[in-house]
Amino acid sequence: MRRGDAQNSYGELMQLAVQASSIAGGMVIPGLIGGYLDSRWGTQFCLLLGIGLGMVVGVIQLLALARRRAKSAGKEDRDRDAGS
Repeated sequence: MRRGDAQNSYGELMQLAVQASSIAGGMVIPGLIGGYLDSRWGTQFCLLLGIGLGMVVGVIQLLALARRRAKSAGKEDRDRDAGS
């Protein structure tokens, strides 16, 4: 493996790590906010709403990530085919 290839792999790994933490945060934070609001207001439904919202946001983010990766993989395949 050449040095440039290793740097590209490391860059891709870091990009995936950032995207994964962003998705995880988008799923967890609404639930935490809902739990806080429930304790503050004395209700019992904000946590459930937050968890539901977090699940929806997480699925949307995962679908967007999959779409971007599929699009970039298709572009790489076309570039490789054009080069050969």
